Amino acid sequence: MNSRSLSTIAILGFVILGTVCLGLRSRSLSRDEAAREDSLWELTYDAHYESAVADGQQETVLRLAIPFETPHCKLLRETSIAPNPKIDTRITRPKGSTGNRAILFSSRQMGDAPYEVQAKFIVRQSPNASGERSALETLSSPDRFLRSDPDLPVSDAAVRQLVQLVPNDAQTDFERLQWAFDYCSSIDTGGSDPPSDDAKVALVTKRGTAKAQARALVTLCRVLGFPARLVTGFVVRQGSDLLPYVWVEVFQRQKQEWIPFDPANGYARTMPPNYLPVRRDAEKVEDIQNVKGLVIHYSIKRLPPDPRLAQAEISHPLQILNLRRLPLEMHKVMKILLLLPFAALITTVLRNVIGIGTFGTFSPALLAMSFIYADWKTGLAILLIVIVVGLVGRNSLERLRLLTVPRLSIILTGVILCVVFGVSTLNYMMPSYSAEVVLLPMVILTNLIERFHVSADEDGMLFTAKLAAGTLLVALLCYLVLVSEQVGNLVLTYPELHFYTITVFIMLGRYAGYRLTELWRFRDLVDPSEAPR
Repeated sequence: MNSRSLSTIAILGFVILGTVCLGLRSRSLSRDEAAREDSLWELTYDAHYESAVADGQQETVLRLAIPFETPHCKLLRETSIAPNPKIDTRITRPKGSTGNRAILFSSRQMGDAPYEVQAKFIVRQSPNASGERSALETLSSPDRFLRSDPDLPVSDAAVRQLVQLVPNDAQTDFERLQWAFDYCSSIDTGGSDPPSDDAKVALVTKRGTAKAQARALVTLCRVLGFPARLVTGFVVRQGSDLLPYVWVEVFQRQKQEWIPFDPANGYARTMPPNYLPVRRDAEKVEDIQNVKGLVIHYSIKRLPPDPRLAQAEISHPLQILNLRRLPLEMHKVMKILLLLPFAALITTVLRNVIGIGTFGTFSPALLAMSFIYADWKTGLAILLIVIVVGLVGRNSLERLRLLTVPRLSIILTGVILCVVFGVSTLNYMMPSYSAEVVLLPMVILTNLIERFHVSADEDGMLFTAKLAAGTLLVALLCYLVLVSEQVGNLVLTYPELHFYTITVFIMLGRYAGYRLTELWRFRDLVDPSEAPR
């Protein structure tokens, strides 16, 4: 097997390895994040009722609505409990377009014996939306959500006169719908006398309950020609004696979706994450048939947190792979180390593909790292000191005709003396200044000045100056990568990205084409008559 085939296999291997590792880490991080941010809740219906059947041919039926899933709430489990063996339990599938589901308790038992049934639902609530809001139905018959009902007096003359209050400049559906929402949101729910649930009273007198506000908004939307309906659900919060809550959904034909509104709390078009709908186009959670004395108690309680949160605190060898667990003061160093391969990748592309010469492969990356370790002003100051002392020292020692190593050692000594007294000067002016920040940049820059002098002795000053300019250019590009906080956080979280970096290195290592600078360098060798037309 030749080297090209082996390179292809290596490339595929590293791509597959990187993809698998990234997928596993992403899945693990997603689960850990969900365990920290998500919460589990148990919604319970406790129903007590009696049978009102006259003979065994009739059924006693109680339907309890099952919660819907929303982008923030996911239904994990639904459980029904009926201790009486004569009660049949089943789940009814949605027959209409609203998508309502229910747990049905039915029995043919006669008499006044009380029934006790229970329905439990485990809901996972997440502050982050898990999906886009989509239309629940196509609304093939909009007349259903435009007609008048006993609690929604759409055809009442006094209600229809309110349309005249719509501002003349409200021309679009958005503006007219916003006016209706603002009008119903301004309904007063306070006062000494108990307010009414009646929608007409709330619209005319501007006073009513939260339920009256919801009814009023549905009524007003239908008068304006917007299909609208009531939604019954719960606001998920800890409580042992809760009541269902009612809000509104309005269908927008342009987007073909139902848009939620809660005029009582001022929410429009987007509901808080803890709003959990259980039934649409209805104000009650239950439906009954041949039932009397029904009493339903609703409760919501938060369940214990995910066990993975406790397990995450237990020491395990796999935690070595999680670099974000390290102390925050180590993150900066780890980010720089992990970004160095990207800097080397930039250097490789500029050297092997474009043809820009540098002092070695890692010198530009190390030079950029020296500016990161210290601030860029300190790095530039040290660079200037090293260059000036190096050039002056080289010219001064030229007549002594010393060997290379002793000469460079003298230059190093001069650089160190200048840097030391420079640090002392800074400490005199700024007592909080630390000398540790100049140690690494000085070592790196001194090594570069050594390479500069060796290259000047062997290849001449002109060629060396080109290498120095290329090194500074590549170091600048590497600096822009090393200083990026976003890229640093990404590679600290997903160090497996360097499997793809290795893949690119292999591909660049197999590159045998022209360098871009060579096309310009040898342009005079091309015969214009032979150039492609």
